[in-house]
Amino acid sequence: MDSLVLGIDAAWTAANPSGIALVTVAAGHLPQLLRVARSCDEFTSDRILEASDWLSTPPSAESLDIHHLLAAVKRYTGSLPSVVVLDIPLSPLPICGRRSADNAISASYAKQWAGTHTPSKERPGPVSAALYRQLTSAGYIWMDVSKPSHLNRNVRCFIETYPHPVIVDMLGLEKRLRYKTTKRRKYWRNLTAEECWTNVASELDRLRDALACRINGIVDRIPEARILLGTVPKGRDTVFKGLEDALDAIVCAFTGCEFLAGRANAFGDQHSAIWLPRH
Repeated sequence: MDSLVLGIDAAWTAANPSGIALVTVAAGHLPQLLRVARSCDEFTSDRILEASDWLSTPPSAESLDIHHLLAAVKRYTGSLPSVVVLDIPLSPLPICGRRSADNAISASYAKQWAGTHTPSKERPGPVSAALYRQLTSAGYIWMDVSKPSHLNRNVRCFIETYPHPVIVDMLGLEKRLRYKTTKRRKYWRNLTAEECWTNVASELDRLRDALACRINGIVDRIPEARILLGTVPKGRDTVFKGLEDALDAIVCAFTGCEFLAGRANAFGDQHSAIWLPRH
């Protein structure tokens, strides 16, 4: 029986959208991207994104609702995800600062500039706590370092990941990928604004192409950033942020596929665990 993986690039505040990706996994085949969206509302709307949708602004003011997402997955496929993978700090305890998992990832990936951000009680504290409660109430088990990386397919679970080190390992990078839209002027301080846009589009396409080698359906559902660049002369920040969030959600889903295959390791302890595909 095929398994489903739900990847969520979760925003750290309730006012911002989150990227969502749904992937199916069948033994002996590459995973298949079923749906991708730039927000919770977009994912649950029953519409599959078309090429023109990527040029519009995704819904921005929303709260991630796990129950709505799971209901949508059930509606689309008749099943629930085996694993939900989120890019956001998670813990059974209140998150008030750096955790063991944050320190472990930063120690391992500092040279590649892929250390974690520092979580706080305010950000993403309430959002993280709400997601943890919703997932456990939906019957999902949180995976810490003490639990096996390969589960019986009847056991549903949720895990935390962090895309930067996943991408570093995927592409064999010496430094983290420079694909974050809002940081483009920091990446290339001596270049013009248009040159910065060209470079960040190239990095986004580099990530898209790497994921397309590992998950089928990406080429058909995710537009090339270089093409968007020529189509959207103004308002690029919002359009490209939506593309970035969608790709991050697919990175989360890829981690979930590797986790299901028993090819993922956890960094942290019993109170914090960041899972990465085994390099």
